[in-house]
Amino acid sequence: MVMKSLLAEIVDGRLVLPDDALALLPTGTRVRVITDSERRTVCIHGKDPMAPLSPQTQALLDALGELSAGSSEEDYFAPVTEETLREIRRKRRERGAGR
Repeated sequence: MVMKSLLAEIVDGRLVLPDDALALLPTGTRVRVITDSERRTVCIHGKDPMAPLSPQTQALLDALGELSAGSSEEDYFAPVTEETLREIRRKRRERGAGR
């Protein structure tokens, strides 16, 4: 994922987007604008950032949540050891063999 910070200008009440942004959001594209008055920020999204996740992505996030449930903050942020990775792979193979 490549992210760029671009400068735009407001002219006569209209936001004039730079060419890099127009390449992603051509004329007629409906965008979602999210504002935060406390931070005085405006974010423009070509896709709805609040849209439901794909089933695969949601399943992955659910699995990660189950793995981290009950973990302390220290454990959660600790590096994953080779031993842990081997255990995960072993369990995955066992689940695959049981199907």
